[in-house]
Amino acid sequence: MNGRNTLLLIILLMLVLIGLSFRFQGYENTWHIWNIPTLMPPFTDLRLLPGSAESFRAGYDPIYKNPGDPLGRHFNYPYAWYFVFYTGIQQDDTIWIGAALALGYFFCVWLFPRRIGLLSAGLMALVLFSPASMLAVERGNVDLFIFVLCTLTLLFMERQTWLSTIILMIASFLKLFPIFGVAVFLRESRSRFWIISLSTFIVLLAYAGLTYPNISASFAYTEKGAELSYGVNVVPLYFERLFDSKQLFDLLTPIFSLTGLGLSLFAAYRGSKSAPLPVIEPRHITAFRLGAMIYVGTFFIGNNWDYRLIFLLFTIPQLAEWATESSARKSAAMTITAMVVACWYLVQSHLAGITSGGQTIAYGIDQLSKWGLFAGLCYFFFASAPDWLKIEVAKAFEFRKTKTA
Repeated sequence: MNGRNTLLLIILLMLVLIGLSFRFQGYENTWHIWNIPTLMPPFTDLRLLPGSAESFRAGYDPIYKNPGDPLGRHFNYPYAWYFVFYTGIQQDDTIWIGAALALGYFFCVWLFPRRIGLLSAGLMALVLFSPASMLAVERGNVDLFIFVLCTLTLLFMERQTWLSTIILMIASFLKLFPIFGVAVFLRESRSRFWIISLSTFIVLLAYAGLTYPNISASFAYTEKGAELSYGVNVVPLYFERLFDSKQLFDLLTPIFSLTGLGLSLFAAYRGSKSAPLPVIEPRHITAFRLGAMIYVGTFFIGNNWDYRLIFLLFTIPQLAEWATESSARKSAAMTITAMVVACWYLVQSHLAGITSGGQTIAYGIDQLSKWGLFAGLCYFFFASAPDWLKIEVAKAFEFRKTKTA
């Protein structure tokens, strides 16, 4: 049995088991298997959309007042989501939409890879059914829809680059961070890459400028996490809340930001100097660039909930190939290990909580794994970059050395 068939079998089997658990163990008890802090009613994140639509139809601007949402949350999505308010969507539609999003997500995970081996299939299943991924499903988070759009970006890129560009732009209008995925266009020639990338950035900047008040309010109303999160600001926020000190956060934030910048520059330099890495399947390297840059870019943003780790699934087929068939197999194996540890933090934290101080240790391991994953993905992105980009990066570092000397 090949890898894709194995992955499909695992997905179907797990969905059946989850369905049976819902039937006999109950909804909340099933999610507790992953130690997911379940919220009710089901698909709580998704309910923000129909709730906000109901508020809008009642005459409110849900960004500022949102009585239609079950939790009374402010609408914190970009302006492009306002099209939903005119669809007639209601809270009663949440369950079927959430189920469709989840099934679409699982289907896309199986759909995008090509000719994967059993190792890739096993690793993808391990991340797909990790607590981080299941958190996205339990919440019905719209990142599942963004994942589907990113998959379509990959699939159409092989025949219709223009359509792929449009899909990525739509995803970026909806959640902004998919713009980091322009790295997928590195499969094009150097000139086409710059034309497409600069064009998409200009369009997104224009959109951001026109809707700035909405985007600003969205960022302000988005809850930030000190745990179950990744990014350069997560640890500073953790210490702020631990010691109830805003001054400590203000002190640590630039330190961690500069650390992230230095780590990424070091990884980029090492990657640009490395030997070429083998690429067997073009779609896998394109998918890797998409997933890697979404993680690296959102890491710099500062704070992201762990459900956004689902985009790491795009990196697994290529990383698995490098872990078995390249001179960088040890680095690839370490990057994969960091990914798995990061995605399974909720279970580790639960098990560690049995011992005194265990949760603190688990938190430290979790954050180290996420920083290690950040460095590893930066390195492999530049190590596998087209020759012209590696040359430009190497020249930039040599220029800095010359000026310093």
